[in-house]
This record gives sequence, structure tokens and C-alpha cells, in this order.
Amino acid sequence: METLGISAINPGRRLARPVFGLDGVLLFPPGQVLTKEHLEIMRQNGITSLVLLPESDDRGKGKSPIQSQPEPVDPDPDQYRNPDRQPPPAVYNSAADDPARSPEEASLEESIREATAERFHLLNSEEPHVRILFDMAVERQVKIAMNKGGKLPAGLQKPPEPPKVECPPRISMNRLLETSHRMGTLPVIFHRLIEMINKTVVNSEELAKVIATDSAMTAKLLKLVNSPFVGLPYKIDSISRAVIIVGTKQLVMLAMGATLVSAFKGLTSSHVNMQAYWMHSLSCGAACRLLCVLCGVKNSEGYFVAGLLHDIARLLIYAQLPNHSLYIISEARRRNVPLREMEHEALGYTHDELGAELLNAWNCPTDLIQRVFKHHKRLNENCSVEDAILPTANTLTQAIGYGGSGERFLPALPDFAWEKTGLTIDNIHGYCEELDTSVLGLMEMFSYS
Repeated sequence: METLGISAINPGRRLARPVFGLDGVLLFPPGQVLTKEHLEIMRQNGITSLVLLPESDDRGKGKSPIQSQPEPVDPDPDQYRNPDRQPPPAVYNSAADDPARSPEEASLEESIREATAERFHLLNSEEPHVRILFDMAVERQVKIAMNKGGKLPAGLQKPPEPPKVECPPRISMNRLLETSHRMGTLPVIFHRLIEMINKTVVNSEELAKVIATDSAMTAKLLKLVNSPFVGLPYKIDSISRAVIIVGTKQLVMLAMGATLVSAFKGLTSSHVNMQAYWMHSLSCGAACRLLCVLCGVKNSEGYFVAGLLHDIARLLIYAQLPNHSLYIISEARRRNVPLREMEHEALGYTHDELGAELLNAWNCPTDLIQRVFKHHKRLNENCSVEDAILPTANTLTQAIGYGGSGERFLPALPDFAWEKTGLTIDNIHGYCEELDTSVLGLMEMFSYS
């Protein structure tokens, strides 16, 4: 992204951030392709500079509407079934030849590179975006290690091979969904928000009244609206004002996300680090929202909630099926395969399929259900930008170290998904820096920092 004086901007550039008028009303959303008329309106409102997407990312010229695509084909369920399969060798650069490193530092970095390469082994190590993310991941882990006296971070230490455990009898999806209430009680406000989001038109006054009934939610939502995550240029001090500025359906989605995090953040599990789980969930939601801005997709708040909830069913599995969870995690490590493959073997379904059914049982919007259902489906080159957002955010956030839901390997992602979502080798560093800011604010807000 770059900031330019308005006199230096030519028509055809695209906004990276929203633009507000003198009265605080949204003039133009992120992703807007600017015309002479738009620039004149901004001059009249006293706006002197704008934050723009780099010219290489300006896709507004001649852009055709996104057409609906056929359902992506699910990967072959047997593709990872070989228990003897080992990660293929990666071809990332080595740190051993760097003359600026001491022997101890070089040895530490080399160990981190080897462990990181194993985590990345389902991705194409020759793909430029992957190579950049790999180097970023190594750099971050080296800093963590040096701050801990040169000790390899726990997440990269190779665990001892777990003992072989017996697989418990399968439990049907319907039976598991019947026990979902034990995971946590959904607040009344969540059900009222669901009723509102499923309406064709959301009444702004009614929404403000619903949110105002929960003082804790009101405070949290105002904090969220005023955070760098939303990026407003001034402070919003009331929900009624937030409704006007952010938008009714957008605010409903943010409130839904905040409600669910608050409802379930007290869950514990002996099989997964819950702080890492919520860090990944919050960062994936933030990454989805930023990708929407980057590639000009509307309803970024809806994608934020999809990212936040994409692994919600794993909470249900960990909370209600501890024996199945032990088998899934230990066998995934022993066989060196992704957790999702072991979910299918142990349960007959996967967390993305279960998650979609859980959201359906909560009467969530269809588009939210579909995004969660598809986030591990194989993408083809003709897929829509919308279908690529959540899978890309999921892989990217795990790549640079934002927690996880128990998964050891980064999810596979086709090469074309990176630029389809607006990420280029020129802007990916800036994107990750902005993501860092958003995640820090979200973690502090939800007390997971």
C-alpha cells in the first residue's frame, strides 16, 4: 500500500482504506476504483491524501463481475493414506553459508529451517509466495528462540513418537451435534443477532437496542469498532453511531463473532493449546477481512466471522470426544499425515463438514455455513475469489506462526490462490505487517495476548 497526495492520484487507482466525509459518513469503501468525480468529491470534503493499493494490484479497470463457479471437487480421501509417507525434501535456502552468523546462530537457524520445512511440506516450495512466507516464518521463530536463550521454540521441537492407541467406535454426526450444548451455552443475544442477520433488511434502531441489552457486549463491540482492525479515522462512542458508520449487517456480523469468542473462550482441552487455537481463529478472521479489502470483495465482516469459526467443530470434538481426539492427534503424528485425514478415519467425517452442520443447527446464514464447509475443499483455477479467501487466510496465518487448532502441517493451497486473493510478492510483506497490527488488537481485546 502507498499514501499519495490527492493531486498526484490519477483516476483508475483503488483505495486500500475507507474514505469518510466531513460529517463522518462513509464516502467510498476499500477497493473502490477512483474516477475524476470521486477525487473531486474528496477535495470538496477537505481530504488531502489517500491510502492506495499498489498499481500492480489495481484490478478495477475492465474487471468483469465474478461469475458463480461449480462446486470444487473434494480431494481424494485416500491421497494421504500411506502410513510410510515422509515429507518430500524442501529446497529453501540454507542459513549455514551466511558469514554474518555465529556457528551457534547458524546451527539454531538451520534447525528451525528444517522444522519449518516439515511444516510447509504440503506446499510448493518453489512458489514465490511460499518462499517469502517460509523466510518470514523462520525469521520470526529465530527471534523467539534468541529471546529464550537459543532454545528451539516448543512448536518446532519434534515430539517423541506417540504410542499406538486403539480407535474408539465411531459416533454419528447427529449424535455429536446433540451434545453440542455441553460445549457452551449460546447467549440470548446471539440468537437475536441470528434472527436479525437472516432478515432481508436489518433495522438499525432495532439492532442498536438489541446490542444495548448486553453492556459487556456493547463495551467489547465499541472497542472492536475503534481498533485498528476496523481502521476508522476517529472514535465512535455509541452503538447507534457505529451502526451508521460501519453498517447494520456488518455490525451484526462483528457482534456475532465477539459473542461466540466470549461464549467459548473458557473451554479447556488436554489435547490442544487453547490460546494457540484462539490466536489462530482470530488471526484467520483478521486475515480474511484484510484479503477482502485487498481484492475488493464486499462483506468483509462476514468473512471475518467465517475465519473466526472455520475450526469451531474441532472445539466440539476436543470437548466431547477426548478419546477420539487422542487417537486423531497421536495417529496423525505417528503416521505423519494431516489431522483432517485422521478425523475422516476415526469419525467418518471431518471438522469442516461437522462445522457446517453445527452452524446450520445454530441457524447461521447460508453463506457463512458454505464458507466453513468449503475451507478445505480443493480449489480449481476457475474458482471464485470468494472461495479462495478463507483457504488462503488459513494457510497464511499458520505459516507465519499464528497458532493452530492442533494441526502440525500447513493446509495445502494451490499456487494460483495467492494472487487470486490479491497477494503479490510485492505486497505480501505489507499485508503481513497490517495483519500483525490487527491480530495484536484482537488478542488484547479478547484477553488472549
